[in-house]
Amino acid sequence: MDNRQFSFGRLYQGQSQLALAALDNSTGQTESKTALPRQPLILYWTKYYNHDFNSRQQIYQEAVHGLRSCPVNNCVITSNRSMLNQSSAVIFHVRDMQWEKLPAYRDPQQYYVFHLLESPRHTEMSLASLAPGFFNLTFTYRLDSDIVADTYFQNYKPPMWADWSSFEETLRVKTKLAVAFVSNCITPSRRNLVLEELREYIAIDVYGRCGPLKCKPTSLRKEAACDRLVSTYKFYLAFENSVCRDYVTEKVHRAYAQDTVPVILGGANYTALFPPNSFINIWDFPSAKALAEHLLFLSASSAAY
Repeated sequence: MDNRQFSFGRLYQGQSQLALAALDNSTGQTESKTALPRQPLILYWTKYYNHDFNSRQQIYQEAVHGLRSCPVNNCVITSNRSMLNQSSAVIFHVRDMQWEKLPAYRDPQQYYVFHLLESPRHTEMSLASLAPGFFNLTFTYRLDSDIVADTYFQNYKPPMWADWSSFEETLRVKTKLAVAFVSNCITPSRRNLVLEELREYIAIDVYGRCGPLKCKPTSLRKEAACDRLVSTYKFYLAFENSVCRDYVTEKVHRAYAQDTVPVILGGANYTALFPPNSFINIWDFPSAKALAEHLLFLSASSAAY
């Protein structure tokens, strides 16, 4: 199940309980101005990466699909702003917020949800103009969020080896050393500098706008072909654009899905997230040269690899 489905499901469940509790605490008289509806409503106030949140968008379809597995089965999702006063929760995708178009009225029983999947270092905006306490729920990748958006953990499921003899076949197709897919060349993590220094010692194939090689996933078939490219390498450089707490994107999971060892640059506690000895963290090495030597050692020894 996609994490956005899971997270929306949790949010709906919480809002359902909130709405029903509000009605139970009343005398049975539902006042249109203040009481929340018996059918809990979740309003997505903003766009999502500049796309309208409607039935034509994948995120909307995923959210609706997620409701099917929610224990509370009478939740509704909408982007119709005219239903603001009937909403139990209002979700704001922060990168798409328009400060001049915030809700004019807020029910004191409503949750306002801060929704963001990007790192703060990669989000150029300020919340200083908002009143204190404007948001009272968080929906992000951070593990201390009220709703944890573990999208990639839900989406990327690496194959499990039932027979370890399959390792020989897996290793046989890995004819190249290391690969990176990078399209944002200058980032807060300065991964471009690390990549340049590593390339002084070992061969690294770089795909995307930041390298000479191209594999643009214009379709699902093309995307699968690009993923299969990863399986022909022993190491995948999973360098995040930001070094931030808990920030993990598809890069690490993409490596695992292709039975390739991820070499990680980031700020998460990876030992708490992934199996031991299944990844290489660049922070464990004193220099790019030492890391390169370790990769060459592993490449030369199938047992060590």
